[in-house]
Amino acid sequence: MNFYIKTILLAAAFSSNVFAHSGGTDENGCHAGSKPYHCHNPKNGSTSGSGSSSAQMQAWDLNIGYQHDLKDSVYIPYVGLSVGEAGSHHDSVNLGLDLGVSTDAGWRVAVVTTSESLQLGYKYFHISANRDYLGFGFRLPLVKKSSEEKSSAYVSASFLFGSEGVHYH
Repeated sequence: MNFYIKTILLAAAFSSNVFAHSGGTDENGCHAGSKPYHCHNPKNGSTSGSGSSSAQMQAWDLNIGYQHDLKDSVYIPYVGLSVGEAGSHHDSVNLGLDLGVSTDAGWRVAVVTTSESLQLGYKYFHISANRDYLGFGFRLPLVKKSSEEKSSAYVSASFLFGSEGVHYH
């Protein structure tokens, strides 16, 4: 159980700016004292500076579902409910589905409609990608009757990152 708590805390730590940095901005919304000089949210139509942007979480999903072991098969399908956001071009949190299949060996593939992402994973962790962003996530079983039991409820989450905006010159 301690492993699960550490995993969730680690994921929460990465849910804000990945490469955030301190420092005030000038009247143009740029970091005047930084090397290189760069802007995040230019004001007054400024387009000066060498341009740089940080990676931020742009899409995410949280899922809860159930996987059901098909006897005499290496495949374990799962379905879940999902809440999440597909990216900065969406203004609201959406409700959707988490659909996938695992194998006896621990590999899995899924589609999550809320973050519009494809997940490829092994055991507890996965890489998640949609048409604009790339990220990571985890998937944890909630309750199992025994270690041989493959049917179980699960919880999962994904965090996709991308550039916060355009480069300014």
